[in-house]
Amino acid sequence: MAANDAGDTMPKPMFETAALVGTGVIGRSWSRVFVRGGCRVRLYDPDPEQAKRALRWFHEDVALDVREGLVTKDDEALWRDRVSAHADLREALTGAGYVQESGPERLDLKRAIYQTMDAAAEPDAILASSTSALDVNEFADRVKGGWRCITAHPVNPPHIVPLVEIQSSRVTKPEVQQKTVEFLAHCGQKPVVLKRYINGFLLNRIQAAVVREAFHLAESGVADAEAIDSVIKDGLALRWAFIGNFGANHLNAPEGIGQYFGRYADAYRSMIGDLNNEPPAFEKDMMSRIAREIGMGENEEDVKRMSQWRDRMIVRLKALKKDHPRP
Repeated sequence: MAANDAGDTMPKPMFETAALVGTGVIGRSWSRVFVRGGCRVRLYDPDPEQAKRALRWFHEDVALDVREGLVTKDDEALWRDRVSAHADLREALTGAGYVQESGPERLDLKRAIYQTMDAAAEPDAILASSTSALDVNEFADRVKGGWRCITAHPVNPPHIVPLVEIQSSRVTKPEVQQKTVEFLAHCGQKPVVLKRYINGFLLNRIQAAVVREAFHLAESGVADAEAIDSVIKDGLALRWAFIGNFGANHLNAPEGIGQYFGRYADAYRSMIGDLNNEPPAFEKDMMSRIAREIGMGENEEDVKRMSQWRDRMIVRLKALKKDHPRP
C-alpha cells in the first residue's frame, strides 16, 4: 500500500483483533491487509514453522516497501508490534472478531477446520474463507455456528490487489455479510457480493475464458505468447483497469453500449461461435515455450523478482486511480 493510504497514525479498527488460519502465500498476505486496518493480527498454521515463516515474510515485505517509499518508517514500527505468530489455534482466535481461513482447497479439510474454528472462536466472531473453488454452503451447513460463516475470496496477493468476492451461505446472517463488506472496505479492499455460488466465482471464470483463448491462439500458431500478452497489457487491460469490460463496451460508441452492440452484435456472435476449442492441455513444453516468449525465467528467484516488480507497479496504478477518480 502507498504511504499516503496509511497516514502516520493507525486507523481505528472495526475489530481490535483479526486472526489468520493458514499462512501460506494467501494467508500471509492477509496480515498486511488487516494490520493496515488497525487490527492486531494473529497468525496460526497447523505447521508452526510455516506461521513463523509468514511472520518473517511480513517483516521483510514491509521493510521492502519502506525502502521503496511506499510505507513510512512510523507505520513499519506500528505494524511490527501488531502481528504475532501462534502455535495454538485457541490462543490465536481468543479475542478475534474476524477470522480469515486460508487452508487447502479440500472439502473434507475445510469442514474439519470450520468445526474446529467454530468451537474455538469467540461466539460472535465472523469466520471467513479464502476459498477459490468451494461453495460455502458445503461447509457452513456442517457447523453449529454456520450463521457466521462466509466466503471472502481474494485475488493473489490480497494486500496488493484489492478485489474480494463475497458469498454468503443459505444460513449466513445478513448482518454478517454487511459487517464483512464494511470491514474489508475499511481495510482498503474492494468487496463485491455474489448473489449465488458459481464454480470459480466471478474472477476465475472470466480469467479462465481468457486463459483458454490465449492458449488456443498460441498453440494454433496465430501468434507467439509475447504478442498475445501485449494485446492484453498494452491494449485491453489499459481500458479494463479503469472502466472494466462493460464500461469499455459502453464507451466504444457515441450513444453507449446499446448502440455499440447494435452495430457489432453479429461480429461478436461470429467470434463467440468460434470459441469452441478444447481446453488446453497445459503441457510442460508449452509452459516453457511461453515463459521464453514472454521473457521471464522459470526459476524461483526470477519469479520472485518479477512478482515484487508487479506488486509495486500495481500499487502505483492504484494510487493513480485514487488520485484521478471517475468523473
